[in-house]
Amino acid sequence: MERQNRKIRRMVIISLMAAASVILAKTLKFPIFPAAPFLKMDAGEIPLVITACILSTWDGLAALLLKEFLSLLLFGTNPFGLAADFLACGVFLLVFSLVICGRVSPKWLLAGITAGALVRMAAAIPINLIILQLQYGSTAEAIWAQMIYIIPFNGLKCLLDGVCLAVFSKQLQHLRHKASPAKSAEKPRDAGTKTAVHP
Repeated sequence: MERQNRKIRRMVIISLMAAASVILAKTLKFPIFPAAPFLKMDAGEIPLVITACILSTWDGLAALLLKEFLSLLLFGTNPFGLAADFLACGVFLLVFSLVICGRVSPKWLLAGITAGALVRMAAAIPINLIILQLQYGSTAEAIWAQMIYIIPFNGLKCLLDGVCLAVFSKQLQHLRHKASPAKSAEKPRDAGTKTAVHP
């Protein structure tokens, strides 16, 4: 029963975070480069990164996938844009989660954000070269000309995520403890503790 309750709790958290992500992405967005107004900063990734922090890598990716589906279903968002967003954000979440490995101290959050940002900015090159050609029929030369905006844009999105995580790092530790009580209850065995051996 307890296992089933934990599963239901995770599904509820994923659903709520995906919904919050959609709302933030649609309400809190603004262009940051006048020469590239199609690149709009938003706060929609923050709930997804929090999900990856307090639950797991795959739960964060599940929330991301649900967020893209809701955007398509409710707002008719362009599928090419959703695909690019899923790939870029998915790469970031994957690397970030693998680096922190459930450790939500400021040091590990910084390491995860940094590694995730570097990989995301590198991944943004092939992602946009493919997606923008399929979406708009743009030439490779035209897309490369936009990379001076696309690459730092992806880095800035990660920076926004990192600032929010740094501010709420203590709360994240508490939320992770509440969201995963079974894991939190497991205490590592002290190397100096002797284990009794019964004949």
